Amino acid sequence: MVHKHYVVGYDLGEEYSQISYCTGENPNPETLPVVTGTEQYNIPTVVCKRHGANQWFYGKEAVRKAKAGEGELIDHLVSRACSGDQAEIEGRVYDVGALLTIFVKRSFGLLFSIAPQTTIDTLVLTTESLNSHMVEVLERVVEGLDLPEGKIFFQNYEESFYEFMIHQPSELWLARTVLFDYRGSGFKVMNLEFNRQTKPVVGTIETEVIEGFPIREQTDDGKIANDRELDNALVKVADREGNGLRISSCYCIGDGFSGGWMQNSLRAMCQGGWRVFQGNNLYSKGAAFTAYQKQYTKEEERRYLFLGKSKIKTNVSIQAREGDEMVYE
Repeated sequence: MVHKHYVVGYDLGEEYSQISYCTGENPNPETLPVVTGTEQYNIPTVVCKRHGANQWFYGKEAVRKAKAGEGELIDHLVSRACSGDQAEIEGRVYDVGALLTIFVKRSFGLLFSIAPQTTIDTLVLTTESLNSHMVEVLERVVEGLDLPEGKIFFQNYEESFYEFMIHQPSELWLARTVLFDYRGSGFKVMNLEFNRQTKPVVGTIETEVIEGFPIREQTDDGKIANDRELDNALVKVADREGNGLRISSCYCIGDGFSGGWMQNSLRAMCQGGWRVFQGNNLYSKGAAFTAYQKQYTKEEERRYLFLGKSKIKTNVSIQAREGDEMVYE
């Protein structure tokens, strides 16, 4: 039996994580559901240790075990691992980086139900930021995945947003593209623009955290208690972003946008000519697009280039003779 080969994008988030994948035959990513046949993609980034036993659970099962009083939940694994934190459980101290490794290894195993480990060619792991401490944590985390050497890459959310967009229809990013990211960690705005005067075309992103954006308040029956406050706050953010500027599309991602509270804000954005999309698997799909490019596209064939804050922004020119003239290239 001949197996397909897969490339994978893994979004390692503070609140939840996700896995998307492509095959060599199909470059359009699919996101792995945690429950077969559903669109439940979020894997809570938590682990739980069973009381009195060396048994660990991850994701939704970890949350269930903790709520049932069967174990102790450890959350905020990404930020705590990055800061070198430790967790004391039943008198024993655990390195949170090691607990994050458990989570990644167990959750990555979900993919093996459709993609045997030997068929995974490239993995791109994306997370919110990639400072030196985070890179050290990620390098340690992926050691236990037993994937081909030199086939694991890291990128931040900005680059995943960029990669997602350049694989969408061009009319969605002819002008500026705005991303609103609203989740437990706060409200963040990314603005993506392209400079088409360069070759290759260069994309840049400006990111801003919106201070003071209301915290989403949810009642026991699942309704949003402060829906008008959230809606009015988003109208103000959208008005500011669109003030005198042409925006092709807007992506609203994160669980903060659930609950149907975007009434006036959605209307205002659409009236401004924005194409508005809502979802929560953009980053993992962007990482999967990157994985596909790394596996199947030659670098010289790429027509677009992302210049993030971690990229070198120096132009290099070569003086050469073209016919009877000296030119710079």
